[in-house]
Amino acid sequence: MLRIEIYDPAAGCSTGACGPDAAAEQEALEETLERLRGLGVEVSRFNLGHEPEAFSENATVKAALKAGGMASLPLVLIDGNVVSQGGYPLHQDLLAAARTGNAARPA
Repeated sequence: MLRIEIYDPAAGCSTGACGPDAAAEQEALEETLERLRGLGVEVSRFNLGHEPEAFSENATVKAALKAGGMASLPLVLIDGNVVSQGGYPLHQDLLAAARTGNAARPA
């Protein structure tokens, strides 16, 4: 089963992003994640402000934060491989990865 993990930055909002543009992006991302769950993809999402232990327990996430600091967030992993840093991948890229089982870095 394909596994997607999203590590969001801590922020004043529960989603890790604030403002009208960020809210629209988060809503679209959540819709995509729900579609992925419907395809049988395991999706986990972690917020640094609420679940810091998830960040410290994952070696890949720790290495990304050490190398790039907070600018690395959001960090998206598919099957443990980094597919996006500092932003969210395009929604069609996440859906394509789930359909093909390909965790290659989206263009």
